[in-house]
Amino acid sequence: MRRTFIISLFLFFYLITSAQSKPRLRTALVIGNSTYQAGPLDNPVNDANDMAAKLKELGFEVILKLNASKREMKDAVRLFDTKLRNKRGVGLFYYAGHGMQIKGANYLIPVDANIKESYDVADESLEASYVLDAMEASGNELSIVILDACRDNPFARSWRSSKRGLAKMNAATGSIIAYATAPGNTAADGIGRNGLYTKYLLKNMSKPDLSIEEVFKNVRISVTKESNKLQTPWEESSLMGSFQFLKPSTSLMTNKPSATVTTKSSKVKKLKKNSISSHQEAVSLNLRTNGMMLSSSDVKASLVKHGFYDKRWNLNGKGVDNRYEAQVKNNVIVIYDATTGLTWQKGGAPTAMTLEKAQQYVKDMNVKKLAGFDNWRLPTVDEALSLMEKEVQNEFHISPEFEYKINFIWTADRSKEGRIWMAYFYHGFVDLEHHKFNARVKLVR
Repeated sequence: MRRTFIISLFLFFYLITSAQSKPRLRTALVIGNSTYQAGPLDNPVNDANDMAAKLKELGFEVILKLNASKREMKDAVRLFDTKLRNKRGVGLFYYAGHGMQIKGANYLIPVDANIKESYDVADESLEASYVLDAMEASGNELSIVILDACRDNPFARSWRSSKRGLAKMNAATGSIIAYATAPGNTAADGIGRNGLYTKYLLKNMSKPDLSIEEVFKNVRISVTKESNKLQTPWEESSLMGSFQFLKPSTSLMTNKPSATVTTKSSKVKKLKKNSISSHQEAVSLNLRTNGMMLSSSDVKASLVKHGFYDKRWNLNGKGVDNRYEAQVKNNVIVIYDATTGLTWQKGGAPTAMTLEKAQQYVKDMNVKKLAGFDNWRLPTVDEALSLMEKEVQNEFHISPEFEYKINFIWTADRSKEGRIWMAYFYHGFVDLEHHKFNARVKLVR
């Protein structure tokens, strides 16, 4: 009997300890709306893309919606709710775009909203409480709501029932609601890639060992200072426990160039100076050229095999010792890499596009014989990763040899679920996206 009691006691404490040490699952819904007929915005799509990438770095499963209609926003919330109910961990909702308050209620505005009068808002928009209620009902441990939606109302004119910014909302137990500015005030869309609030939020989320309260406090200090006190971020919190976006044991790689990368950069300069013919250089790295179905384990194995750098999965990877040479072919500049034997577009497609349109772009360029060639294609994950550099140059993990900044590009590889592998040069890693996502195209041959 005593032995049975001791075993039972041991199992009890083992289960308690295991439950406490098990990391909480993280799920996020990110929405960015920019293309409004009335009052289009420059930053929300960039903000949402960068926030989604950052959250993936930090271990979140992310649902991303860009320029969404009301139907698409509601469907995304339902999917978010389903995932939260299955995981019951940490849920995060981020929204960037137009928002407004009518009679004390906050509304997030879809890009297809047809709003003429204040009474149209409830029917044409998504009430913020719809998201909050779904998160509360899911039973997850902790809820984070971030609203960069306090831009001034472009629909209003002289509505008596409309006020500036968003109204204050009560945070349910175990949740925190963060606003880009104080209730009743408006926030700036921003003059750079990101809005003022999201710019500092992205920066502080990557700092290890900061509590979520410290993250938002740091953001508030920076935003208030840069806006000359015109914008003061605000939070409503009923958190019962602690949360850190990034713990010390999982710190992200800092963007300090290593000795290897410095040598690599100098090799590129030497190659350009001496104009060494690419045909005199021996290819030292043969990469897979055919698209195929890859799991995360397959990609991780390739990262280790070739020493590719990836901020999430292979921080110790040194990257490829590329030997780039700019060549002029039929009056078009292309970049030849003597290490891999690959020839790349110096730039890429002029706009972001879906996978279907990207595949059509490949066909069009081959018909036109870009640079005199008709065998251009989308790169494989391995080929795309061969461009990934540890050192950040002009904010991107890719050599300045290439014409302009490329945030993320399609590859020819996919998962068994049908999602497409992409290379994120702004953030320094690869990940999966839906085929209807809009991404850049960089051709290779």
